Order: sequence, then C-alpha cells, then structure tokens
Amino acid sequence: MYLPIRVFVLDLYQVSQICLILEDCHGLFRLSDDDNGLARTFSQRSHVFQMQISVQFYKKSQKNIVKISIFQYIGQLKYNSNTSQKKMISISLVITELFPNKYGKELRDLLKEYTTNGHNTLGYSKARDKMYDYIYNNPNDQANYCIYTNSRMPRKYHSNLIGDSSVMNCEHTVPQSFFGKKDPMVSDLHHLRSCWDTVNGARSSLPFAQLEDSQVDQYYGNNFSVVNSKPTDAFNWSGLDKTHSFMPRDAQKGDTARAVAYFYTRYPTEAGAITKTFLSVDDMIIWDEKYEPSEVQHAQYLRVVEVQGNKNPYQEERGLVARAYCDMSTNYPCSKYQ
Repeated sequence: MYLPIRVFVLDLYQVSQICLILEDCHGLFRLSDDDNGLARTFSQRSHVFQMQISVQFYKKSQKNIVKISIFQYIGQLKYNSNTSQKKMISISLVITELFPNKYGKELRDLLKEYTTNGHNTLGYSKARDKMYDYIYNNPNDQANYCIYTNSRMPRKYHSNLIGDSSVMNCEHTVPQSFFGKKDPMVSDLHHLRSCWDTVNGARSSLPFAQLEDSQVDQYYGNNFSVVNSKPTDAFNWSGLDKTHSFMPRDAQKGDTARAVAYFYTRYPTEAGAITKTFLSVDDMIIWDEKYEPSEVQHAQYLRVVEVQGNKNPYQEERGLVARAYCDMSTNYPCSKYQ
C-alpha cells in the first residue's frame, strides 16, 4: 500500500516536530529525532502493519508546526542524508503488533507481564493527588473535567488544594469494593479518573453496558445536569439504569473499555469475573473499536505512564482488546482474528 503524506518541517538538519497529513487514511503521528538525525520514530493507530510511504519535506515557519500525539506502533524510518529543502524520499516502514499470532488467555498472560513492568505503586493518596493536580488537570484552565459529563471542576494545577471544587472525587473504573480497596489496584492510575461525585455515586458498582433509550432512567450531563427524559444530544450524556447498569457518554466509552481491559489483564483474579464490570465483553470490544482515544485522552495516558511507570497496551494498539478477549466473546471469537 502507498500512502501519500505531506510533511512540514522546520529544518532538515534539526527536526523537533513534524506534522503529517494522511490522505484517505485516519491516523495521528509524531516523528522524533534520534542521535544521528537520520532516523525517526513513527507511530500510527492503524490496522495496516506493512506499507511503503512517500514523503515530501517543505520548509515552514515554526508557527505552522503542529504537535501530533503518538497513538500506536513503533517502526523505524530511515532516509537518505540529502539536505535539499524539497526532496521526495522513499521510506520503507514495517509496523509490528504486540505478541503477533497470540490470542485470548495466552495473549493476556503475555500482556500481564508487559503491564507489570515498571509499575511504581504510589499509594492511593499520592495517586489521587497526581490525578487531580497533573494527569487530568488542564494547566490553562486550572480544572479537571468529569469523564462522564464533561462538567468543569476547578483545581489548581500542581497543587494539593481542591480550590472551589467540592464536587470532585475519584472514579475507580473497576469498583474498589471488588478488590477490597487493596493496593496496587486501588491506586492504579490506569483505571482511576476524575469524576463529579453525584454521577460517581449513581454509577456506584454497576457494570457498564450499551443501553437502549427505554432502559435509561436518568441522564447525567454537562454543568452538573441530571434529567429523566432523553436529551436531544443524548450521546453527550451518560445514562443510568438504576437497577442494572451504567453507560458512559460516547466520548468516554472507548477510554472506559481500555481501562477495564487493562485492569483484568494486569489483575486477572483480584476482582472476580470481568462481567461484574462489563456486562458484555462484546460491548467492551465494540467500544474500543468504535471510540478511539482523543488527543486529550492520549496526552493524559502519557502522563500516567510518566508518573506510574507502566503501560496500558490497549491504549497503544488498535484492535488489541478484541484479540486479547476473543475467548470471552460471543460475536468476536478468536477465529475471526487468526
């Protein structure tokens, strides 16, 4: 496959950031310098694992350089040292997936070790402060935003003070009652999120599920809103079936799926069956596939890695949730991916 890419750089000798624009292909990318300046690190969130890429360099001013986030897959780009300002460069790229040809429990067992490597257990108090003060805090806005409603909750950046927000608390995507509030699970930042206390309490320990309109008793939305009838923009609201399950707003579904997939890979026996947290593994697979990480969510993930040290592979490779949990799925069996 050949993908035309336009690349804008500051200087062919000193490339710090490059903006890639793919035509007819979805992806977010970054290239970064190595010591000799002739190789770059490339990441793509894509099902395509091998391709040839034609790249053209154009001189641009620093104002026009766009910072792009890494979503997945690391491959090495090598190109010639011709320093012409406009030069077509042919690049061979091989993009690899984690533990190829492994599926289901065998893959999860391999990923358990992967997710364990580098994990620095912070303790719940410190982890929560890091979450509020840094990971989910917008320094330009001095606030966290509720994952389920996008309601703004003021919090000073890099501060231990909650400021004027008394409605913010910590959502354990996998309820802490399932594992007795024990470390390292209770402080694992890969499944902790900032949340409005009302919707956190409403979700309680209910499992996640895709709900039909007729199943939703209450909707929770921006500006700390709670309504009993379906809003016109219901996709921006989280829905509660009071006796059955909880459905995050669309923008949060993928992140929730990847957090749950991580938890039951990292801690396969500590919290009981995964269906206590996700009624249907199929829904978890669908949410991961349908709702990719936003740039904000990916930046927050990178901060978690910085603070805690270990990775969530489901944040880095598209389709990995399906491959790892196909043995628990009804409609996405492992044979579909082999």
